[in-house]
Amino acid sequence: MKEQLLFNLNYVKESYDVLNRTVTGLQKTNSEREDALTMLNATMMSKQKAINHYIEEKAELKQELEKEKIENERIRRLLQSYSSSDYLIDCIYLTVAGFEAFKDDKPKKKDTGKKPTVSYNKCPPPIWEGYSPRKPNEEQVEKAVNIKLETNSTDELPENIDVTFTSSDSDHESELIKKVVDQVLDTDEESESKSESGGSSSSVNSSKPMDKRVYSKEFFHQNQIWMMKHSKLHTL
Repeated sequence: MKEQLLFNLNYVKESYDVLNRTVTGLQKTNSEREDALTMLNATMMSKQKAINHYIEEKAELKQELEKEKIENERIRRLLQSYSSSDYLIDCIYLTVAGFEAFKDDKPKKKDTGKKPTVSYNKCPPPIWEGYSPRKPNEEQVEKAVNIKLETNSTDELPENIDVTFTSSDSDHESELIKKVVDQVLDTDEESESKSESGGSSSSVNSSKPMDKRVYSKEFFHQNQIWMMKHSKLHTL
């Protein structure tokens, strides 16, 4: 019985030693893990700081990049305005220089004491050599106005009527006047023949062809005056 108890005691001691060693190993492992965890936390903090630094630096660089883009756009537009201004200045300078050269090449007018005339520069003058209306010929106007016309009308026409045709600008007008005179003479002869044939009907009816005959004479007389006036105006 005593031996059995001693065997159990030794077995318990060995088990306790194993357990003690196991606990010691676990404690050591736990401490190592704690140290590793602390190191990892420190590393993570340093990495986080680095990441934050990189993020801030990236934001600053991005902001600087936007500023540089704005500055580049401003400089580009400024250069574009300078180039446009330079182009305009070159055009204006050439225009002004050409105008000054034209003024220099323009001959100076000498003072001759005469009345200055209107100059049209490079614009050609009109067909009548002036922009004012053409003045009428006073001599021709006076001749046309002072034509002596016969105003005394006669009741009867002479038996033989001599019609003289003056020279006109074209033969067509003289032929037209001749046709008008022939038509008037024909109508006058027809009216006279009708008046003679219908004279014995009644006194009332006989007065109408007389009026018609007088009217045809006056018409012929006025027509002859108009033809004379028209031909004289053409000859002028």
